[in-house]
Formats: sequence, C-alpha cells, structure tokens
Amino acid sequence: MNRIDFKQIIFAVLSIACMILIFCFSADNAEESTEKSDFFVNILESLPIAVRDNLSFIVRKTAHFSVYALLGFLVSGAFSGKQKFYTLSICFLYACTDEIHQYFVVGRSCRFQDVMIDTAGAFSGILIFMLIIRLLRKKGA
Repeated sequence: MNRIDFKQIIFAVLSIACMILIFCFSADNAEESTEKSDFFVNILESLPIAVRDNLSFIVRKTAHFSVYALLGFLVSGAFSGKQKFYTLSICFLYACTDEIHQYFVVGRSCRFQDVMIDTAGAFSGILIFMLIIRLLRKKGA
C-alpha cells in the first residue's frame, strides 16, 4: 500500500481550494466576469478601444490557462508527480465540468476551446512540477 505523506495532503487540500476558486469565477455572470478581466485591461486606458477589446479576450484566456496551470501543479503534488496521466485526466474532467457549469450561468457559454486552453494550462503546470522535482533531485544528489 502506498504511503500518503503530509505534503500530498497539503497539495490535495490546495487542489480542492483551487477548484473552489475556479467554480466561484465560473459562477460570475457575463457582466461580472467581464468587469474582472477588464480591470486589468483598463489599467492601459491610453490604448485604443479596439486594442483593449482584443486585450480583454487575451486576459480572459490567459486567466483560464493560468488558473489551470496552478491546478495541474497542485494536483501533481497531491499525486507526488507519479500519476501524470491521472493528474491530467482530473484537470481535463474538471475543465469539462467547469464549462458545463458556465452553460447555466447567465451570459456565459460552454466552449470546448476553453476546455482545451484549460487542459493546456494544466499540462504546463504538470510539466513545471516535474521540472522542479527533477531540479530538486539533482540538487540533492
């Protein structure tokens, strides 16, 4: 039987916290979601409106990617990085449920494109976790 250590429990709790955060962001209606992403865009108020509109899209997609990169990283820690396929599968399935959840939120939609962006982010988080583990092992060797 595999032994679960304290670090894995911490990573599992943080993974659940990240999932709750994602759920809360997904529960925002379209107007609330746009307000949050536009907060960052409006910092650059000197840019033309057309540029800010495109930037708003980039900010939203980057947020998808980033929060799922964090989730991939945290879930990797919960599995000690050994179960990479399971880690990516969990993140992919959560991204699917997240998009389904958004389908029922006013003004939001369910897009497979976002599932793929989320999964790419999770994959990046997993790779970062693996890289850090590899560097720590080399340093300790």
